Amino acid sequence: MGHREIFQLRARLGLSRSELARFLGVSEPTVVRWESGSAISEPKGLQALLLRALADASGGQPASDVARIVRSCGLDHRAALADLLAATQYAPSALSR
Repeated sequence: MGHREIFQLRARLGLSRSELARFLGVSEPTVVRWESGSAISEPKGLQALLLRALADASGGQPASDVARIVRSCGLDHRAALADLLAATQYAPSALSR
């Protein structure tokens, strides 16, 4: 996911940089660098997966519902990912709570 897409996704969901950073388990300056395109690399691993799940969920669900998942998950990425996948209606049973 490129820097413009990250910025647009965050803006569409109405999330602050700090909220997105907390959700992704990175620092706020990392989100700033990703959005500005000044980062050495794009999100990888878990962060890339979570961003893709956010984008997919926001494509079929109200932005406020997706933002609520982000704000309520804390650092429980497994539960957040399960909720996001359920929102896109392709949650594998291994991630179900």
